[in-house]
Amino acid sequence: MKIWIFTMYYLPEFGSAPILMDELATYLADQGYSTEIITTIPRPPHHLKYRFKLWQKETKDSVTIRRYRTNFTRHHLGRLLAWSIYTFWSRWVLRRVKKGDVLLLRLPPLLLGLIAKKA
Repeated sequence: MKIWIFTMYYLPEFGSAPILMDELATYLADQGYSTEIITTIPRPPHHLKYRFKLWQKETKDSVTIRRYRTNFTRHHLGRLLAWSIYTFWSRWVLRRVKKGDVLLLRLPPLLLGLIAKKA
């Protein structure tokens, strides 16, 4: 069984949600579960490491992290676009989810109901 955690905000982003998701993923991996995070590429000032990348796969504390690029604007239409792009990437990743896998969705966008329905 694999545990998939979908969250738009993950370390090195600042805030309670990224920290909580990191602690949860690390705990689950320590308990022996295969854990994978699906998140976005961090916004500035962390952007230099991820510059010019549409996606990146990395591993931290036995947790696989898949990061996908969205836009970085604060405008409400820009946020809607970012949520839409993230939904597209999430649907792409769902091809790998197998029956019996667990999905944890920690996301504000209404569009991610489509992800849960598809799974």
